Amino acid sequence: MAVTLAVPDGSGRRAARLADGATLPIDVRPAAEYDHRRVPGAVSAPVSDLADRLGALPADRDLIAYCRGPHCTYACEAVGMLRADGRRARRLDGCFLAWRVCESEQRQRAAVCP
Repeated sequence: MAVTLAVPDGSGRRAARLADGATLPIDVRPAAEYDHRRVPGAVSAPVSDLADRLGALPADRDLIAYCRGPHCTYACEAVGMLRADGRRARRLDGCFLAWRVCESEQRQRAAVCP
């Protein structure tokens, strides 16, 4: 199943599919949280280490930063750093917890409607 992330993109479209490889989710939470659970295909780049890891991130992909929840500012901070480095970056619309709810709903629909 292709993973869909809801991201604001300024054009009214709000979904970025990971299946095409053009979009890379960046988990900017602490590494222990990434190790526990993450968006499939995401790379770990804690916001506290992001400046040191910019060179390791691909320059040819859209980067989608996500963090803990609606009151967490890590993703916004990461997007600012990524854009300052010339990267195409956006934040996940919502947060990791919202993605988990969406993922669960997608799996339930797939089980009912093959």
